[in-house]
Amino acid sequence: MRIAELKVNRNANDMERVNNLEAKNSELDERLKGYESYKTDWQKFKEEFNSDMNELGESFKNFTEDKK
Repeated sequence: MRIAELKVNRNANDMERVNNLEAKNSELDERLKGYESYKTDWQKFKEEFNSDMNELGESFKNFTEDKK
C-alpha cells in the first residue's frame, strides 16, 4: 500500500526510487514465500530477513522525510 501511495504524483527521479523500493519489497516477499524450499537455519534466515526489512523500512522513512 505504501508503494502505491508513493507512486501518486511523482517525478521521474522519485519514480526510480519508488521502483527500487518496490523491487526490494518483491524480492523480500519471494524470499519469505520460498523459505521452505531453501531449508536454511530458521534463526539465521529470520535475522537476515529482519535486517533487510528494517533496511527497507528505513528507505521508506527516508523517502518520505526527504519530501518534507
